[in-house]
Formats: sequence, structure tokens, C-alpha cells
Amino acid sequence: MSEEKMEATNFWLKEECGSASASTVFKEISPCFRRMIDQRTADSSGTWDPRTAYITRCNFNNNSRPFCDWTQPCAVNQGVWIRTKHATPTEGTGPDGDYPNGKDLNELKVIVQDEAKETEVWHRHGNQSSSWMYGFKTVSFEAEKRIKVIFEAVRGLTEYGDTAVDNVGVRRGPCAGSATCHIYGDPHYTTFDGKLHHFQGACNYTVVQSCGNSSAHFAVTTRNEHRGSPFWTAINSVAFSMDGLHIVLRKGKLVYINRALITPPASPLLGVSVALVGAHVQVTTPLGVQLLFNGDHELLVRVSEKHRGSVCGLCGTYTGNPEDDFMRPDGVVVTDGNDFGASWRVPDADWPCNQTVPPPSTCTPSEQEAAKVKCGILTAWDSPFSTCHSAVPAHLYVQSCVYDQCATDGSLEQFCNDLEAYAAACAMAGITLGDWSVGTVCAPEPPCDLSCSFDTNFCNWEQLASDNLNWTRHRGPTPSPNTGPSFDHTTGAGYFIYLQGSEARAENVAGLVSPVCAPQGHFCFHFWYHMYGVAQNMTLRVYVIRDGARELLWKESGNKGDRWNKAQITVYSTGNMKILLEGERGEDFRSDVAVDDVSLEQRCCPESCVAEGDPHYLTFDKQMHHFMGTCTYTLSKLCAPNSTLPSFNVEATNEHRGGYTHVSYVRDVAVDVLL
Repeated sequence: MSEEKMEATNFWLKEECGSASASTVFKEISPCFRRMIDQRTADSSGTWDPRTAYITRCNFNNNSRPFCDWTQPCAVNQGVWIRTKHATPTEGTGPDGDYPNGKDLNELKVIVQDEAKETEVWHRHGNQSSSWMYGFKTVSFEAEKRIKVIFEAVRGLTEYGDTAVDNVGVRRGPCAGSATCHIYGDPHYTTFDGKLHHFQGACNYTVVQSCGNSSAHFAVTTRNEHRGSPFWTAINSVAFSMDGLHIVLRKGKLVYINRALITPPASPLLGVSVALVGAHVQVTTPLGVQLLFNGDHELLVRVSEKHRGSVCGLCGTYTGNPEDDFMRPDGVVVTDGNDFGASWRVPDADWPCNQTVPPPSTCTPSEQEAAKVKCGILTAWDSPFSTCHSAVPAHLYVQSCVYDQCATDGSLEQFCNDLEAYAAACAMAGITLGDWSVGTVCAPEPPCDLSCSFDTNFCNWEQLASDNLNWTRHRGPTPSPNTGPSFDHTTGAGYFIYLQGSEARAENVAGLVSPVCAPQGHFCFHFWYHMYGVAQNMTLRVYVIRDGARELLWKESGNKGDRWNKAQITVYSTGNMKILLEGERGEDFRSDVAVDDVSLEQRCCPESCVAEGDPHYLTFDKQMHHFMGTCTYTLSKLCAPNSTLPSFNVEATNEHRGGYTHVSYVRDVAVDVLL
């Protein structure tokens, strides 16, 4: 075996019995079998820490110890376990890099052997699935003893019966009596039984609900929405219902309980809790159902063992067999993912949608290969995710990652979302990866710190070389009378920067440029400015510079009074940018322009609308207009369809006053908020 990095390694029972060659096609009646054994000490402990309680585990990715501490005894074996990362030799059987399949009736057993006897504790017979399946078994001991754990595979009558095993482990304590369904991205569904499917519907769908003879009645639904493309969707909100309780988790981690907006933590019913846990909103119920929603695109639903075989929906049936996961509400198991997904649509008058499901996006072969290499970090043995491989197989997440890269034209944001989804699944399994993003392209950008009070220096701001003036740091009154500030804004005794009008000509400009910053999203750039003097053409401008091109964001001209004025600008950024402050001298020397206390915050700037006087209206976008009507008028309300914001409406009633019928004034204001 070469010393190569193995992105996905598994091993299986190859048809090689006795002294026959690897190419022999077997038709004999007698089966061949192969054992793989690990010897350990077991105890009766009932508690365990999933990070430290493993007695042994192996994902077969370590080239220096291919089988870890598992062995293959020669005396009793007629076959051989082979370690590989490629498709099995026989067409139509075995893993194709990621799943077992076949037509023949082979067997796989797990046997526990102590000093007295061998006990079969787990057994599967025949063709099981076209997907990897998760198996577990709790074995109890009254006292500490030496045991051997044996995997034994028995071949069927033909070559069409490869058996594969991966990510094996033995740990102290009972097996987790639960299963998790993971929904993330655009969106991908990993069912309770480990079947991966993609469904791009944009309606309201049942993710999981109680079915059959279940005594616990509940339902989890999600509203899906298109995001930037008609070809893929993501979760907009999650709803959980049981016994008259309705909990809605919306984007931005907003929580509604029976239509009322609440702030976690909360406990609306005995045994029900809603809390912020790390990056997720967590809902825990006494039914053995738990939700984790990250407020954006990712939902994990965990159900306890008691729900096995009694749930249905897009998360599957939890029967232990992924082959029946595509069961529609009418009980029919289908093979088409879109047919299955659309069948679980929930009629929702408040969520109008196009029921047509778009076809999946496709990549060129070269694009797909590049995506596989990019997403291979999830399965690399030296990646930050390697400690989780034995607990959460990564191959399904690689498939989803490749799918997303095709659907989003290689989006870095979506790539990092897929890595974060795997990290969340690891955390659910009890494996904490820490800050996995360090050293990857997903590592957060250094803080975009443009803050400066100019009390000590210009911070990291620099004079623009291509202009004809410079900004000056100054404390106290500026030299020229009747222009400029007398003190700084920060403390009244510190420094500010200004453009000295008496030392320049009309239309001379001075530029001050920030360091390069690479924020992602909306940011609020705010600062204080002072423009006092008789010159009407003195001007202050703010630009954003991207790829060498300037974009004007803000501009003020003329006398603004002998006072410091606050300004704020919402900036949207997707990459490298700079902020440029540009001051221009007016037609008179009394045109000092000053700036102080600049900063950039990761949020949109708040804005206000003002109605005053007879009445004058200053809009959120600073447009002034006048209207003298005397009825009731809407000042502002929520207009965006399908918004996750609370609905609100602000109305003002106007009236004439004092016999002046040509003007009106605001008499009263009504505010309605629907939570």
C-alpha cells in the first residue's frame, strides 16, 4: 500500500477462498468466511465520555497501521479482508467508494468471545442496502473480563455478494439510544437511517412526524425558500407542534411560542425547554425529540429509540433500513427523491410557493473533479476533522459538498457551511473539534478595525498621494476665525483631523484612505464631521474603493453650523475594500472641514423617519417632502413578503390647528406590532 493520503478508506470481504486465485468465480455450495478480531478488556460501567471512552476504534485510514489493532487469524479463515478506497472488482456489488450492494445472500456477524464461549450479538443476512448503514449493539457484563470482538463475514453462492465494513469502534457504556436526521445547505437530508438525498422544494414540508401506532403525537415542519437562485433552496423557518404547543424557530434565531416572540431560555410546558446552546437554538421535549437550528440553513433532529419504526417524513422511517426511507404519506415507497419530497408538502396559506421542483444543478467533469478535491478536506487523514471520522462517517458530507459547489458555482460561503455542518454532526455525536477553521479558507478574516480618534496618530489611515492637500491632526481651535471646530468630539481636549481652508485654493482636495479590509456582509461606517464657515462649496465625501474603482457613498456641502454632526453609512462588502475620506476647500478660506471618531461595525446602520411641523416628512433615506392632509396616514409598515421580521404598522392622524386650514399637524400616532 503506497503512503498516500486516503480520502475515504473502507475494506470488504473479497471472494478469495482457500488457495483459489483472486480472479476465480465461485459457484460452490460451501460458503467461505473471514474473521477479524480485536481483544479488549470490558467492564460493567454504565457511564462514558464519548471523547475518552473508546476502548478501540478504527477508520482504516492510517497507512502505517492499516487495520489499527485488529488482526486476521489464519487458522480458521478461508477468505481475506482487503483494505481499499476504490470500487470492488466485481461489477454491481460492494462499495463504489462509499456503499455496499449486491445480489447474493451473504452474511455479516458480530461475535463476542470470552474465555468460556462465543456469543453472536449482531447479525445481518442478504442484500441490505445501496447505502452505508449504521450498526450498533449494547453488550452488558456483570464484571470486568477479557473479551474478543469478532467481525465474521460469510460469502453467498456467487461472486455478487461483497461485504464491507468501516468506522468500527468499541467503547464503554451503552450505545446511544437515538438517531439524528441532519438537514443543511441547499438542502441535504441525511435521514435517521443514514440515507442522503437532496430536495430543492420551496414550500412547507413535514420533516418528521409521529406515524402508525405511535402514542407520542408531534410534527416538525420546515418552510424552505430560494436564496439567490431558482435552482436551490434553504430552510427559512422550523416549526414544532405537540399537544397544543407550537414553537417556531426563524432565521436570525428568532423564537415564537404560540405566536408570541420570546427571548430564550424559556419553558412553555413541563419538560419542554428552548435555549441558546452554542451556535444553535435548542428545543428539548419530554417526547424524546430534540431540535437544533442554527438560525440560517441547518437543522438537526434527534429522536430517541422509542420512536424506531414509528416516524415518517423527509427524515425517513427510522427502521434501521434506509431502503424504505422514501415512504410517502400513502405508505408507498418510491425511488424518485423529488416525488418523495413533494409528497410531504404541507398546505400553508401563509407560505405561497411554486410546487415545481427544479432539476439539480450540474457540473462539467473538470468542475466536479475540482469540487471533489476541494471537499476532500472532510475525509483527509490529516485534516481538522479526522478525529471525528470513526464517529460520523464523512463521505455523505463530501457528496453534499460537491453537490453544493456545483449548485452555487463554487461558493466559498457554501463550502464553509458544509464543513460547519459536518462539525455540527460531530458535536451531536459528542466529538468536539474546537476551532476547525484555523488554517483553512474558512478561517474568519482578521477584525476589520478602522476605528480612530486621531488622539495619538492617524492609526492605519494614510494620506492619499494623488491629491493636492493633506489632512492635519489638530487640537483646540483652528487658526482661522469663524470656521472650523474649537475642540475635538471625543473628549473636548483631544485631537481631530481637518482641512485648513486658509492654506489652500478653491477646489483643492485632501484624501485620507483606510487600510485594506475584507469584511463579508453589511457594515456600518460612522464618523463625526464639522463643517462651519461661509463657503458654500466646501464639501466632504466618503467613497468605498474596490478593485481600484471609487464608489461615492455619502456627500455633504456647505455650512452645517459650529457643531459636530454624526454621520453613518451602510456598506455592503464581499471582499477587499478601502474607505476614502475626501475634503474639498470651498470658494472662501473660511471653509475648514473636520472629521473625528471614525469606526466600522458589523451591522446595518439604524435609520429613522421624522414627521414634524406642518408637517414635514424626512424619510429613512433622507428625502424631505411636505404633505398637508388631515386624515389618518400610514407612516411606515412591513411590506416585504415572507419576511421573518415581526409585522408592524405605524399610523399618524393629522388635524388643522388654530383656524389655519392651509396647514396641518400630527394629532396622534398609533403603533401596532403583531408578534
